[in-house]
Amino acid sequence: AVAFALLVLPRLTGTKTLTVLSGSMTPTYEVGSLVYVEPVDDPDAVSVGDVITFTSPTSGEITTHRIVERIGDHQDLQFITRGDGNTHDDPDPVPAEAVHGTVVHSIPLLGFIRTYVASTWGLAATAVVALVAFGADAVKAKLGELRRRRRGASGTVQPPNDEPADASRPTWGLTL
Repeated sequence: AVAFALLVLPRLTGTKTLTVLSGSMTPTYEVGSLVYVEPVDDPDAVSVGDVITFTSPTSGEITTHRIVERIGDHQDLQFITRGDGNTHDDPDPVPAEAVHGTVVHSIPLLGFIRTYVASTWGLAATAVVALVAFGADAVKAKLGELRRRRRGASGTVQPPNDEPADASRPTWGLTL
């Protein structure tokens, strides 16, 4: 389910995923939430009340805040934004061309997993877990194959030289 939410869902919906890193949008989006951002083709379609992701005009950071006011027209459209957890509007208007998209969905806490998996240690840990899981599955399959070979028609365990078991010879007694 996590892999689907992180890898498949964004590709199916054409969205981009981002992790909420600060509390400025609480309680709407808690720290660690994964937000899905749908690209905006026409900034005129963005309305007051929409949550947008944009490049901050002053810091250059990617920010996700709610539009509280539209300024200007199509040629010089700007947005006044504010985080839901903030008491004041953001200091600088956001030019329409700085808007990446609108938030269309979020999953609480999944951003923490996304951030961890994207880190060097997270990638290494994910690779190790995957290798162990595949290795365990391969060992289990091989042991099952060996067990099937040793079983005869009666369901008793056969000696390794494939001679039929008889009452005078003990069986291997292998159980898995």
